[in-house]
Amino acid sequence: MKQFEAFPEIEAYWQSLDDCQEELIELVMQAYISKTLKIEIEKDISPKCVDNIVRPGFIALEGKMLYFINKQLFLYITSHLLIRDRILAIWEDKNSFVGILNSLYLEASDFEQLKDLNICIIILLNNEYNRNVCKWLSSLTPDSKELFWPIYPFFIKALPYLAMDKGDLVEALERAQNFLKNDYASGEIFKAVEKLSSEQPEFAEDLYDFLILEPESDKIFFIPTIMVGLSHPLGLEVIWRQGLQLINQENPRLTQVGISALGSFDYSGESQKPLLEETLHQFERMLLSQNDAILGALAHGFGNLLNYTERASEFITILSEKNIAPVQYEISRILFLKADLHCGEDWFTESFKNLSSVKSTYQGIVQNIRHCLYGCLKSNPDIVISFIELWIENRDYGSDQEPDISAIFGNIIQNLRKQHNQSFEKLLTRWFNSDNSKLHIGAMHVIRELIVHERMPDLKLSKEVLDTLAYRDVEFIASKILGYIFEGEYLCSLLFSILQRTPNNENINSLVTELFNDYVTFNYPRAAREHLSRYSQNGTEVERTVASDILKQLDYYQNLHSDLPRLREFEPPERRAQYFKIGKHKKFSKQIQKGAEDKSVVTVQFPF
Repeated sequence: MKQFEAFPEIEAYWQSLDDCQEELIELVMQAYISKTLKIEIEKDISPKCVDNIVRPGFIALEGKMLYFINKQLFLYITSHLLIRDRILAIWEDKNSFVGILNSLYLEASDFEQLKDLNICIIILLNNEYNRNVCKWLSSLTPDSKELFWPIYPFFIKALPYLAMDKGDLVEALERAQNFLKNDYASGEIFKAVEKLSSEQPEFAEDLYDFLILEPESDKIFFIPTIMVGLSHPLGLEVIWRQGLQLINQENPRLTQVGISALGSFDYSGESQKPLLEETLHQFERMLLSQNDAILGALAHGFGNLLNYTERASEFITILSEKNIAPVQYEISRILFLKADLHCGEDWFTESFKNLSSVKSTYQGIVQNIRHCLYGCLKSNPDIVISFIELWIENRDYGSDQEPDISAIFGNIIQNLRKQHNQSFEKLLTRWFNSDNSKLHIGAMHVIRELIVHERMPDLKLSKEVLDTLAYRDVEFIASKILGYIFEGEYLCSLLFSILQRTPNNENINSLVTELFNDYVTFNYPRAAREHLSRYSQNGTEVERTVASDILKQLDYYQNLHSDLPRLREFEPPERRAQYFKIGKHKKFSKQIQKGAEDKSVVTVQFPF
């Protein structure tokens, strides 16, 4: 927020008003209440004060209206007024303080000029009223989420402009990190520290020296952010050499910090090309490291360097071959972020396929893979299909230890079917024709996903693939469909779609007819009749002929079945048993009624 850099000028303007400060305060209060930056001059404001208040760049006079040109001035004075009148008295009461911030935020929601009011209040409280905001934050207990989250968005935006002790800041950052674990908002605090380092370089250098003394603490992972911020005021080359020294430290955690810093710098300028080349060289040298955390940091760094050089993609592909969780996470993150731009490129495809062996229990990596698949689905469905296929093949799929692909990629499968049905049909046809039983199980799970979440039973095999297959392959596919699909509508649709194959072959027609007559119509007569009836009227000539023949056989079978005498074992029970129960119930009801009409035992023994 650049506007807060103007506070020294505003403070100088404020001090120059002398006896007219109260008049300006009155004007600001009117503007705050009416939510406008134009205020009519009241009669009790002296012309001398008007002349003193009106100043180029701050307040303008338009007829009888004063106009706040400098919106920061309005925000600054409003914040002072609110701090004095409403906040100082309740500062120690954390609940009340957060309540006021929430209230002010809601008040400012319909007045654009007050959107940064709480940020300004925090800066002024800390810098001019000696209220240590960092200590306030670090004093929160771990179960105080209801106090942390309302103030956090304003704290991180105010942070670059706070005057503070480095120890207090570190404690506040640690407390914030505890609240931010596994939260997407955690990245914002690093951006705030980077901005702080850029705005207050001397303080940032002291903070760097303070943090680096404890390399075993997680606090050191703020160092790369500090170095990126310092690279703006001090120059990239100076800070870059500092990062180069870190990667050569014996402590692997300092090496990791140095890699993160070198991989995060801005190398977009032409003068930075030599530094970029040397960074690539140093990173390539470190690929031989046996430290998982260092390799993960390298993967992250190469992902950032991809913004400046295509050479980084070579090393990303190399790292993607390593079966190391920190590396796999960073690769999955890179591919997710780059999917829109690079999906389909050789390095991307190769790196993505290498992730197909990731353990399904690594939820963070799997989530990134899902995002990546979504990113590629629209423009490149083939890479999505290839990945899911490799995912099945590269694990003990079908065992109790591995979840179904429908549980992991269910929504992607549904969208693949809707957006790229022809590719989806090819997938099923190839999987049923595979010698790998894992893919047969995968096909079953894919169809089960469709059965549960959509009603599109007209699912077919791919004609394009069927046309390339010999009769024995088609027969093999049919056997797998019969063995793995148990839902009548989908079973009928898949088997009947075999007739799409060209050129037409009488053996194929006979195969479909026999499968329906011997199995499908016997086990799923209603589904078979509904499906065949549609094609007997609206199908191709071959489909109409085969459907009619099967329906005739189905009619013949059902007629014979209906003419068979019913076995006594299947007859409903005789009504005599029912009549007996009714009679017994009536007798019991009469006994109850008779008992109610007689006198009770008590009245007989003790007459009143």
